[in-house]
Amino acid sequence: MFFKRLFQRAELKESTKRLCNPDRGFYPLLAYTAGEKLNREELGADLAEGERLVLLLVDIGQYRDRQLDEDTLAQMREVLRFLVERKRDIILRVVYDREGKSMQTEPAQFRLVTAHMEQVGALVREFGKHIFVYQGFLVGNWGEMHGSRYLAAHHLMTLAETMERYTQGNTFLAVRCPYHFRQIYGRKDRYEEFAGCGLGFFDDGILGSDTDIGTYSLMPDEYTDWEGSWNKKRELEFENILCQYVPNGGETVWGDGYAKTLSPQQLCRYFQTKHITYLNRLYDTRVLEEWKRQQMTDAGVWNGRDLYGYIDAHLGYRFLVTGVRVGGGHRADGRRRLQVQVTIANTGFANAYRKMQICLVTMSKAGKRCEYATGWRLHEVTAGMTKKLETQILIPADGQEYQLILEASRTFDETPVYFGNERETEGVLLGVIQG
Repeated sequence: MFFKRLFQRAELKESTKRLCNPDRGFYPLLAYTAGEKLNREELGADLAEGERLVLLLVDIGQYRDRQLDEDTLAQMREVLRFLVERKRDIILRVVYDREGKSMQTEPAQFRLVTAHMEQVGALVREFGKHIFVYQGFLVGNWGEMHGSRYLAAHHLMTLAETMERYTQGNTFLAVRCPYHFRQIYGRKDRYEEFAGCGLGFFDDGILGSDTDIGTYSLMPDEYTDWEGSWNKKRELEFENILCQYVPNGGETVWGDGYAKTLSPQQLCRYFQTKHITYLNRLYDTRVLEEWKRQQMTDAGVWNGRDLYGYIDAHLGYRFLVTGVRVGGGHRADGRRRLQVQVTIANTGFANAYRKMQICLVTMSKAGKRCEYATGWRLHEVTAGMTKKLETQILIPADGQEYQLILEASRTFDETPVYFGNERETEGVLLGVIQG
């Protein structure tokens, strides 16, 4: 039973401030040519405060006829370390081509492609969870898995299997289109059977046309043994289920202006269906500027705010505390046992794909802080879900007032995870408890 006299609830308002949370958001693209000396000032020029993600594109085209040497690998390692030191979660793409001429820059023999994949895989393993997503499998124009001689199912299966040995469950992989996924994994009777595969998508044609420039289009089913043709509706159904388990993101493209035909509500529903977690903030600026001109309506505290700001806030996960109840009584040893119930909603487009933990904190007026592990798993509050979480804590029955605060962090490195509530502390002030 809950007793109001024990607890004075804080006002839980939603904020529209930007949140610097891990594993989500807009990102810049940083390009590095393998073999070149690292220019830290130039490489870091596009890194901005308040961002966690960065896409690092490494060009190894000059090694089309040989393996990467130790000096080159050491330089690539230095670039990755440079970004880790700046507390960036890395999206990594290693390519042979940056000009749309992959047939001229890819190795003539597939065995060298696999050798390069082994070398890159060793770096991915070394940096572990600091590399959030590894995009593509080296091949294709701009590394986007088109315009290459190495796109047959057996080629992609070999490259995927090679990289999977190195990710060790720490790094997600991503392919350009859903049909690449089916080439690699073949047939399953239910989409949910793919859960745990660790392979998501990077869509670098978002809004470039009705089919995201060919990401979704009617096509003969030559890429899989599944029956029937694949169209946009079916592909989105596939992504909607699969991307509950793996991230999806990429670049927007103006194309023929298709982005302008969608209302803010239609666009947000589209991103919710695709479960978009990350987007390039430097490309295509025509789309991004269009979003800045559009205003949100029927969106609560976001009414009148521009669409760009709303998308920025809702890429990936966005957790919001919507309710709290506290009750309890005295114990003989002079401590008070409190039953705490917190209601949390995920209003983002997607899930949190890596483990996150929650703790409760009490803070006395004198500044004494006590932390209480809850066992609550924040990453299990999935997109569109509202979940009530309960636990018990013991505080001194001393008549003092204590602030009750909710804090969260990413489990593997304790990086703070901020909630979408208005707040004055690092966590969310739930209210004041009477000890």
